[in-house]
Amino acid sequence: MTAAGAWTHPDQLDPLFTARSIPVGELSRSHLAELTAGGFTALRVADFLPAELRREAMARVSEPDFPMDVYDKARVDPPIARFGPVLNEYKDGACLRAEYWRDMALARELWRTRMAGADPLAFSIDRLSAAWQGGLGPARVSGRNLFAGALREINDGALIHFDDVRREYGPDFFDDGAPVAQLAFNAWMSVPAEGGSTRIYRRRWNPPDTGARNGYGYHRSVIDGEQEIVLSVEAGDALLFDPRYFHAVDPSARGRRVAITFFLGLTSTGKLVLWS
Repeated sequence: MTAAGAWTHPDQLDPLFTARSIPVGELSRSHLAELTAGGFTALRVADFLPAELRREAMARVSEPDFPMDVYDKARVDPPIARFGPVLNEYKDGACLRAEYWRDMALARELWRTRMAGADPLAFSIDRLSAAWQGGLGPARVSGRNLFAGALREINDGALIHFDDVRREYGPDFFDDGAPVAQLAFNAWMSVPAEGGSTRIYRRRWNPPDTGARNGYGYHRSVIDGEQEIVLSVEAGDALLFDPRYFHAVDPSARGRRVAITFFLGLTSTGKLVLWS
């Protein structure tokens, strides 16, 4: 794990734009609170998923008939495989298309039947809930729980992009209101022998960036000269970071990069809500 100020003079580095790494036994509410408050940018939690759990879960995911899909190829290139519905694949203005709820119900049932007894999603939520020591549950839209816990395989890299549910859906999308802070969570069941690093840039979206769109992402010009954090992980590690910063994933080699992934939003009442 490294933090770098690529093309940036050392005197211009932001001391709060940093990453921390802790063993899983130290994960606490204070880490999550400081991360959401911007006291640092990314948190790597070593050995978050027990080895036996991730090996068994990965064996089930690797079965030939496990129902992995891909993001819309017209929108996401290089391709990214996934299991479970994600909001940005079902966007209809400031709402969700009706089929989201159908696909969510199917995904929940498939996950329950295929991963019973080796469920890294349930384990991750339980461990985060214990650390937060407070309310933690699915985000709700029109009284209905959203899906949280997509399985995602990124082997060919991901473009420079950002994730911000408030910008994408507006302040009134969630029943609890727009989160005051948003985090991305990933827990890796498998990592490649080479590549696959996550890159986070000290740059958030600005209106002029619209002209730098590149498919679902953005051209490199938006982050030229910006401070950068480069994060590599081991199988079983978890990573939490603020996805409203531009970020990208390097292509992988010699192995699969498979993770449980979802977003966490901190509400104005101090509750953490989850969605994918």
